[in-house]
Amino acid sequence: MNELLDGMLVVQKLLRRERWLKLYVAAMALAASGALAGVAYRVADKPLAVLCVVLSMVLIVVGVRLIRDIAQAWNPRQDALLQILHQSPQLIVWVYRIHTHLAPFGIYAFQRVDLVLRLTNGSMLHLRGSIREIDCVEQMLRVQLPHATFGYSAEREQWYTANPMLLWNGDFEWDE
Repeated sequence: MNELLDGMLVVQKLLRRERWLKLYVAAMALAASGALAGVAYRVADKPLAVLCVVLSMVLIVVGVRLIRDIAQAWNPRQDALLQILHQSPQLIVWVYRIHTHLAPFGIYAFQRVDLVLRLTNGSMLHLRGSIREIDCVEQMLRVQLPHATFGYSAEREQWYTANPMLLWNGDFEWDE
């Protein structure tokens, strides 16, 4: 029971971190948009001014869309992942990790881990964090999702593409 609570707390922490990162990117996009609008106002070259205005508008759209996404799920408990884990965990049939290593010129910079949860309807959810955080979440998911398949392979990808229910483990009764 303790690993379930720890796992849920880590999921909430990761969702909060993602929310603040989106907010930071949205603020930077809106600030850059304002800077480009100022450049467009001061520049004498007409094609450059038009380019600055177009880029400014694109950045405004990106910033506003990110802020809209953040506002829709400001409370991490309202996130789709937590809703599925609490209300209908049987929708998750496959869980695996994607490790990304960044080492430019052979110099280790950082490592990122994405936890991918594939659903019965063909969609997927992502959760990004450190190895320790993802380990904790995966332990919680192994307890909470005994019917799910864990780990990636090309064969499992083919099974999932053919029919997500082929990755269903166990004797649990499926209600549609």
